[in-house]
Amino acid sequence: MHDVPGTDAADDGGSAGAATPPAPEPSHAERCRTLVAGSNRGALSTLAADPAGYPYGSVASFALDDRGNPLFLISLMAEHTQNAIRDPRGSLLVTEPVPEGADPLASGRVTLLGPLTQVVDTELNKSKEDLIKERDTATANALAAERAQRRAEANERTAQTAQKAALTAQDETARAYRELQKALDKEHQRVVDLENSLGSKPVPELNPFSTTK
Repeated sequence: MHDVPGTDAADDGGSAGAATPPAPEPSHAERCRTLVAGSNRGALSTLAADPAGYPYGSVASFALDDRGNPLFLISLMAEHTQNAIRDPRGSLLVTEPVPEGADPLASGRVTLLGPLTQVVDTELNKSKEDLIKERDTATANALAAERAQRRAEANERTAQTAQKAALTAQDETARAYRELQKALDKEHQRVVDLENSLGSKPVPELNPFSTTK
């Protein structure tokens, strides 16, 4: 139904109300915050000293503070730390998990840009606690996933063993049936030969799997 300017849809007895507006789409910033909040690992890049000015990237774990800023727990001897001391500019690439066989470029990703600064002493303990908590949670999740995978593999091996046993039993049953049928055929032929030699009436074929009244 099309509304004609200057007319009221209620005048024609229509009961349809105003269409429900669609739910607002999240902004790019909200999408980025959601993606980063759902991860604890990314590619951290700093500016190398040798060769000077080239980006140096590696995988790094991180946690988020109350304002959503990424926190890194890095040794003072680490390459990233030494690079940040000379030039604080850096970036953090965070991506969505990519299913096996899927196109990585079709998954969400965000790159955060900004200076790398040392956490002040008043926030240091809390930041360390956040990082340790994130690390422990990630480790526990990884161990749980590994245990689940091992259970699944054990169940699969058990199922495969049971299937092989069932196939072996089926083969043994078929082999026993063939051997029994051969013995019956041989016995029947012996009886037929005996009847022919004695001139008696023929006997019915022997079949252990049927009954004759």
